[in-house]
Amino acid sequence: NARQTEALRKAYAELDKLDKLKTDFIAIASHELRTPLSVILGFASFLKEDSQGEVSELASAVLNSALQLRSIIEDMTNLRFLHQGTLETHCEEVSTAQIVRMALGELQALAQAKGQRLLLNLEQDALIHVDRAKIGMALTNILNNAIKFTPQGGEIRISLERRSREVWIRVADSGVGIPPELLDKVFDEFFQVEDHMTRRHNGMGIGLSIVRGMVEAHNGRVWAESAGTGQGSVFTVALPIAKRSN
Repeated sequence: NARQTEALRKAYAELDKLDKLKTDFIAIASHELRTPLSVILGFASFLKEDSQGEVSELASAVLNSALQLRSIIEDMTNLRFLHQGTLETHCEEVSTAQIVRMALGELQALAQAKGQRLLLNLEQDALIHVDRAKIGMALTNILNNAIKFTPQGGEIRISLERRSREVWIRVADSGVGIPPELLDKVFDEFFQVEDHMTRRHNGMGIGLSIVRGMVEAHNGRVWAESAGTGQGSVFTVALPIAKRSN
């Protein structure tokens, strides 16, 4: 028993060390990438505005890639804050529909570029007491996922449903779907449904883990549903309705 206890203690110590190494790496990498990225963004924006023809198109490609990288860095930073329990929130009463529209505004052009139809049903709106930027980021991650995994010409439906004490934000897509046995795992850090050697979609696999962290920081819930591969997915974010809206 003594030997087993000592072995278990050493195993936990090793896990703590590995976890600290991972957290430190995320912190250092996200910090060090910001400076060169800001230079790339600055010069790419300048070239895009002050050039024409092929040069302008190339500058746009660089700018879009840099913006995508910035989004990944922000995800890494937020993941670190969630791990450390130091995520700051500045909550206020805000319309759920307003946050949905704010998140959609950033991604509408991307959906249109893929010929996807965005169908909105925001009639069952409700006031929620949240940090609009943080919940907006969570919804942006879910919508970005829906657009990414929905094929050309597909359909994405965003709706609000008022329950007794919650408002449900539901994002349903006609995309690749999720095998039933993986529905709980999609919110795990760095988890990818596709094999990392053969996958067709980019990403680090941390977007949905950040969604879960952001939502749970606001006393909410999030879950995924899917009938299986090729049958689309539904992601639901449930948030408490502000007391004066009940």
